[in-house]
Amino acid sequence: AAEMHVHSIVLSAAKKGKSWNATAQVTILDENGAAVSGATVTGTFSGNYTGTVSGITNTSGVASLKSGSKPANGSFTFCVDNVALTDLTYNAAANVEDCDSY
Repeated sequence: AAEMHVHSIVLSAAKKGKSWNATAQVTILDENGAAVSGATVTGTFSGNYTGTVSGITNTSGVASLKSGSKPANGSFTFCVDNVALTDLTYNAAANVEDCDSY
């Protein structure tokens, strides 16, 4: 494998105590469709939740990125800014999606 891309972005929001936060689950695959583990995924929340966060993909190629807390839930968008791994090139042109909205 030489390249990797964003295969999917799944957004959710959950209440903990009196506050809410959002989670973006980003799946990274290589050009052969295999999961990429150990890649650093960086993305930005906008809308109700804001901020740039990063996380590392697990053996299933999924990075779980969590937003900061807000007092109420609301619509938001998450966009992947970058995916980094020493051995693979991030090919954004191959992304199935760059952003997702909730």
